[in-house]
Amino acid sequence: VVATEMAESEVVATEMADSDENFDSGEEEPQSPSTSRSQKELVMAPRPLYHDREDVDWDEGIEDAIPQTGTKISLSHPPPSFLDVSGKDEALNPPNPLAISNPEEHLKIMGRAREDPKPISKDSISTTGYPIGIGGTLVYDSMDHNAKRKATNPNGTDPYLTLGGDDDTALQFESLFESANLFQAYRTGPFEYDLLLRNDFNTNGHTQWYYFSVANTRQGASYRFNIINMYKKSSMYNRGLRPLIYSDRLATDMKVGWHRGGTDIVYVRNNFHYQKARAVHSYYSLSFTVTFPFSKDRVFLAHCYPYTYTDLQQYIVKLEADAEIRKICRRRLLCRTVAGNRCDLLTITAGNTVEVDQTRAAAGRPPKQCVVLSARVHPGESNASWIIQGCIEFLVSNAPEAVALREQIVFKVVPMLNPDGVILGNYRTGLAGSDLNRKWKDPDQSMHPTVFFMKQMMEKMRDERGVGMFVDMHGHSVKNNAFVYGCDARFWPQAPNHPSRKQPHEYECRIFPAQVDQLCSHFSLRDCRFHAKKKKEVSARVVCWRQITPLSYTLEASFGGADKEHSPPTTHFSQKHYKRIGADLCIAIHDILCQDEEQMAALRALLIKKLEAEPIPEDGDSDDESDAGEKEESDDDSEDDTVENLVLPQAVVQKLTSKPKSKSKARRASVSKSSKKEPKKEDKTDLDRTDSGKTKVQPPPEKPAPPPPKKEPVKPAPAPEPKP
Repeated sequence: VVATEMAESEVVATEMADSDENFDSGEEEPQSPSTSRSQKELVMAPRPLYHDREDVDWDEGIEDAIPQTGTKISLSHPPPSFLDVSGKDEALNPPNPLAISNPEEHLKIMGRAREDPKPISKDSISTTGYPIGIGGTLVYDSMDHNAKRKATNPNGTDPYLTLGGDDDTALQFESLFESANLFQAYRTGPFEYDLLLRNDFNTNGHTQWYYFSVANTRQGASYRFNIINMYKKSSMYNRGLRPLIYSDRLATDMKVGWHRGGTDIVYVRNNFHYQKARAVHSYYSLSFTVTFPFSKDRVFLAHCYPYTYTDLQQYIVKLEADAEIRKICRRRLLCRTVAGNRCDLLTITAGNTVEVDQTRAAAGRPPKQCVVLSARVHPGESNASWIIQGCIEFLVSNAPEAVALREQIVFKVVPMLNPDGVILGNYRTGLAGSDLNRKWKDPDQSMHPTVFFMKQMMEKMRDERGVGMFVDMHGHSVKNNAFVYGCDARFWPQAPNHPSRKQPHEYECRIFPAQVDQLCSHFSLRDCRFHAKKKKEVSARVVCWRQITPLSYTLEASFGGADKEHSPPTTHFSQKHYKRIGADLCIAIHDILCQDEEQMAALRALLIKKLEAEPIPEDGDSDDESDAGEKEESDDDSEDDTVENLVLPQAVVQKLTSKPKSKSKARRASVSKSSKKEPKKEDKTDLDRTDSGKTKVQPPPEKPAPPPPKKEPVKPAPAPEPKP
């Protein structure tokens, strides 16, 4: 099966626009003769790169509730179910200045100093994405085909580690469930383990998201976990972030769900190295200690609150089960992913859009404008799913602002733009190894179908009704609070723009975040930045700003929580906080887009006065470089990590890794070639004509030996001139 094979999808172009949807009832609208399915233009969807249903149409009989990995790796299904309870607010650990400024000294104080650094040898530098020279006993291997290693589990789907008896205190690790990520575990002591995270599929990096379970715990024992192949230089873990923990026994006996835990938390550079782009870099270790409250318990550990593809499907089914919500919220299939999973598009608005637009046109008013929301283009940023769920819950509610929003706006919501990456437990990329947020300028229909069809849908909305705003939701691994990145007007002339777009005015992009700051106690206006750097010209935020809408934002929410100046002070964000951010975001959209001209002018004047009184720092923080100022470790280099492996066909990998020769390089090569001097005649091979008219090669005449060089008499050195 190759990536270029295509199959007809049930999605049609007019369904993507949803211009003929009837929201007056929960029943499917009848097909009129003018819009019959046979007359509609079919939209092609990519065929999965791997599937094991031979002689069967790939889209026939797919159970959408079962996530498809697109690989030979099978996950346990259904995924683990968790108790859905809202716990109390949990404080961030006090930031340790020594751990941030001098982590080496901090480790010495903790008694966990690293070994003296050894000279770096060529054999110790990894080129496969995993550290070389790991010690300890291998006790778990997830059998990742991307690792280029032999599968070490002889028992197939059985647990990798067979316990020696009740007295065996070894932990049993597991990560073969949806969205999980743990590649290998090495036991280095009775209660200490070195862990390796799995690289994003078809890449050599992007190790940040972890999610796995351990069993056979011992009550009161302190277990030390060292994740030794982290790739970012800094992290919120040195600023108070704590891992998330879920205990089956705690959930059953005490109704405690996901909660923060871990002590002696430190994020520090280690002695393992890898090569990337001809440079040698260090890996980083996240180390923490966990004391389990029960013996023989199963405990899950995660970087952030998990939100899986299955969670989304179950949530949408719950929405569809409500007859009232079906009148205002319609689910459509935007496209199939590379692995064959659904990428869903929700349309939220009031009434039949065709009839409403006709009524507005008769009154001399334009059609309802569109607002587009999306999340999880980066699959490891699971907090973005909780934010967009908060948006959806608010938009289908009976709140006065929600009712007004539905009356005046058509919301297009893509809750999960990268389902394949979410299912596989990737942090940054999709199944094809590409950072989808770097493919918006020219997405490929077969390799990046979700971006391709979403951009197509947004362009159609722009032409039909106008797109008032676009918000793409993300998680941030270094900064506190929630904030946005936008595009300032001063960057407008630096690249081509769509003819429909007008020159933005000063403060245009800052009005909306200023209003969010007024409403949301978790939001920080001072953390917002408004750049459109050249390397971001391929991202969703900048491409949509130049081609689709004047208000295009990346919303970032910290994996940690709020600082002391925001609410709740120095406290971790929980699911309820993330959902509150989503609801406040929608209220701000109402205030900016649904007010009359007089109200908007007054609000605009008030917010501009606030912006002038509290200027935002103009530093170089970036929305996708979570570690500000770290160019070498930037998340922008997703394509550079793509490697050959067992998941994708060789032709697809070549397409990903090959880069066309730039025009500047070609021009320099031609100039260099033309500037070369022509060899002398006596050095060239002579060509003579024979009687037959053919060209024959004559050897060059022998050159006489050059005379020996004459010795020049040595001249005395001139006397040095006196110094002035």
